[in-house]
Amino acid sequence: IHTTYMLSTSKGDNDTNVLSTNRKVGYAVSNDGGVTWKSTKQIDPNRRGFPWLTLGNEGVPIIATHGTTPSDAVVRTFLYAGIGGTDFLAANEFPAENANGSLGSTGGSASGTIWPMVAISPTDKNKALVFGSIGPATVAEREALNVSIVEIGASTTPVWKSISESETAKTSGGNYAVSTSKKGKIGVVWDYVDANANLENSGLYFSESSDGVKWSAPVKAFGFNIHNITEENGDEDTLNYDGIVDIAYVGEEANIVSSGSINNLYSSRCIFQWTPSRGLKIIANTDLKSGLGISRFASNKNQPNTGFVCYPSVSVADNNKNLMIAFQ
Repeated sequence: IHTTYMLSTSKGDNDTNVLSTNRKVGYAVSNDGGVTWKSTKQIDPNRRGFPWLTLGNEGVPIIATHGTTPSDAVVRTFLYAGIGGTDFLAANEFPAENANGSLGSTGGSASGTIWPMVAISPTDKNKALVFGSIGPATVAEREALNVSIVEIGASTTPVWKSISESETAKTSGGNYAVSTSKKGKIGVVWDYVDANANLENSGLYFSESSDGVKWSAPVKAFGFNIHNITEENGDEDTLNYDGIVDIAYVGEEANIVSSGSINNLYSSRCIFQWTPSRGLKIIANTDLKSGLGISRFASNKNQPNTGFVCYPSVSVADNNKNLMIAFQ
């Protein structure tokens, strides 16, 4: 069992600025089903954060994360490869500028193409597909999700490419996920928020590739839609989604999960599943009874990041048939 996480090495200090300054990426591994663990508080002594982990050739842990270098304060993406135990090698450093040569901004300072996620190439286990996006600058719009195909540990400088020139390929903040199928499909899903606040266009978009170079046109899985999924009160419903998303392949079909609500009510908090062949359905919801207590309140009244029936994660069994979805 492998896990990676973000932490601060500051002790006894509750100042969030200090905690963030001393932010690191840790890693832990268990070889006996979680009974005992070995861990490290930092895979790199430099400031790092927001890691994504996958397993490479022969089960080697591969971690994508972002941070700075001692000589350059512009945040960028890095790839690390396990070299035994809890030790890691800095394998690849990615350009700060995205495919269009743009930089973003984070907390008022310049940032590069960050919030990475990583998947191993289905056709070459020594190569990784790394995805990232920029945070929009004050006067700039979001830009397309970028991908880079790299040989893990190669000395050549990686190159970012946009997965699509479509307006709906724009995203930011790490609200995306990637998965691969047994036969080589690569699927990615991301949260697109329309720049003109057109909620009908906003939503979770999906694209596939067989090589990581050519991608299918983005398809909207779901988002802020008028839908007859429940027909509460005998009328059409407004589907509200959180932008929190995960993806896994069952056979050769992508399964996308996200959380949200119907008509923005506590009583309708639910987990959605979408597949290209079956469309959208609700697979889990609250046990609140409509009309009692807070269940009729708008769900945006709660404290941020403390929602319930949310943060879904999906995985597939070794038989490539059974699907498991866990959520908060």
